[in-house]
Amino acid sequence: MLVRREIRKQSVETLDTLHKWGTYDRIIVVAHSLGTVVAYDMLRAYFSRVNNSLPDESLLKPQFSQIDTHDPEHPSGAIGDREAFRTAGRELIRKIAALTVNSPNPQDRKRPTWLVTDFVTLGSPLTHAYYLMCDGKTEAALVDDFDRRVKQREFPVCPPKKQDPDGVLSFANKVSGKTEFHHAAMFGLTRWTNLYFPRVQLFWGDAVGGPLKDIFGRYIKDIPVSTVASRAAAFFTHTAYWKVSRPMGRAAPQIVALRREVNLDDGPT
Repeated sequence: MLVRREIRKQSVETLDTLHKWGTYDRIIVVAHSLGTVVAYDMLRAYFSRVNNSLPDESLLKPQFSQIDTHDPEHPSGAIGDREAFRTAGRELIRKIAALTVNSPNPQDRKRPTWLVTDFVTLGSPLTHAYYLMCDGKTEAALVDDFDRRVKQREFPVCPPKKQDPDGVLSFANKVSGKTEFHHAAMFGLTRWTNLYFPRVQLFWGDAVGGPLKDIFGRYIKDIPVSTVASRAAAFFTHTAYWKVSRPMGRAAPQIVALRREVNLDDGPT
């Protein structure tokens, strides 16, 4: 537990430094294996630190309102599907950056901000989150514990879980009298993409990672990948997500997918 706290502390401090550096208006977090669990902890800890200090929602329209009122069960209007939701979230961070790190006002550039546009997970054991992160002696008890933590906004999901009378992103702060981001709203802004090698039997594909959307939310972009053009499973691919020494080199499907989803050119995803 102490080691986990220290790792989380250092990772949050690193993320804090990047946000305050003043050089960046976009941050991409790419994590592999156990690192995805650390990164998830880091992101939720940092967002809960800054959510109440982000720019006023009146300055973030129309995307803020579009996301805040979105119902993924009955999508309509400007946000009709996952891709529109992701696009709106990216634009929301662009507006937050314009009001903070990219502002012409030096004082605004010192304000807390949120610049993480993308969270890309590779071979993530979060696919086993019920067993890794929850308490319970049966699968049903583990699922109930996970759902409880989502409702309490301890575990952010994608899209964020709406709690009446709050919105997808916001709550009414009775102290400040303002509508503010709640502390589990980050995946209403940040796009979550997950790459995994489908497992075949025990050692073919990736037994550690897997799809995430059935646990952490339907708007996660789950992408099954392969090391070969035929899409066949290869032997123990858990560490092959970024390797260019395998057949096909940089043209291998998993490398092409990784470069596309990291999206350094910041094009449509």
